[in-house]
Amino acid sequence: HGTLYGVVNNAGVTGRSFFEDYPEEHIRKVFDVNLFGPMNVIRCALPLLRANDGGRIVNISSIGGRIGSNSVAPYVASKFGLEGFSESLNLELRPFGIYVSVIAPGMIRTDIWDEERRILPEARNPRSPYFEYFWGMEQQVERLVSSSTLRPVDVARQVVHVLSTAHPRPKYVVGWRAALVVFLRKHLPDRVFESVYFGSIHRMMERNRTAEAGLPQRQEK
Repeated sequence: HGTLYGVVNNAGVTGRSFFEDYPEEHIRKVFDVNLFGPMNVIRCALPLLRANDGGRIVNISSIGGRIGSNSVAPYVASKFGLEGFSESLNLELRPFGIYVSVIAPGMIRTDIWDEERRILPEARNPRSPYFEYFWGMEQQVERLVSSSTLRPVDVARQVVHVLSTAHPRPKYVVGWRAALVVFLRKHLPDRVFESVYFGSIHRMMERNRTAEAGLPQRQEK
């Protein structure tokens, strides 16, 4: 119709490996798709949105845009960047009637979680100092993804809401697990949150290192 009202940036890529093993070219790919891609799309769309006297921009982030995690440091960095960019852009564009919102879903069982797609070759190298740590953690990640009840349609419904409501909020979280984690991250001291959220991973790592060194394991109270 010659006008533009809404833009939704949904494309995203990841790749799981500890940072020391993470190839530079894949880091750049992650940022190109997850951060610079939305920036480029929005820059092209803004003249049309302003000519329409308002509109909506929706950027699909992730729970990884709110909380750091093991083996996805570049992905998390790109999503943190997307959240900061969106928050700043929302301030710039509000006087033009253009609302910018970020939607952060929890884990959803989509193709991005297929093992061959998500795990980088570098993480499969048994000579890596992170090898056992990484694969022990991936077993826990797989259990979390498999037990998730969140569906793509749940995110789509939130997108529709943002596009159609009169005054959308800057930030949304989709999924009760994600909402709980964000709540705990906000209200718990850092060390307490890390102990609750990452405790099992850290304890597994400590047991492995103790066993390799031949030291007696510390008794948990």
